[in-house]
Amino acid sequence: MDLKNAWVVLTGASRGIGVTIAEEFAKKGANLVLVARSMEGLEKTCTRVKQLGGTAVPIAFDLQNISEIKNLVEEIKKTTSQGLVRAPFQNKDFFAAPGQLPGYGRPSRATTDNNGII
Repeated sequence: MDLKNAWVVLTGASRGIGVTIAEEFAKKGANLVLVARSMEGLEKTCTRVKQLGGTAVPIAFDLQNISEIKNLVEEIKKTTSQGLVRAPFQNKDFFAAPGQLPGYGRPSRATTDNNGII
């Protein structure tokens, strides 16, 4: 699959397998919206992505706060309105969650509608 210029929303991106997944997407030319609780960890991942020639936008957010998930979506939309993320999302764009999302199981790929909503 061609990932050049695709956008990936990746949770758990501040450590472990999330960093490795971010690196692999960056090597394939994807742009990343990185989500995790630790901004410090996200900044390190962003630095690594940039070293690999990718683009990354960090968003600190705790996915355990499922009632606040709309805030995460709004933050991603704000990023979109600043022109950092292409809108609407296209079919080759990803939502990747190496950890389990509360109430949502373990998605590895989700498609979006024309408004970028999963």
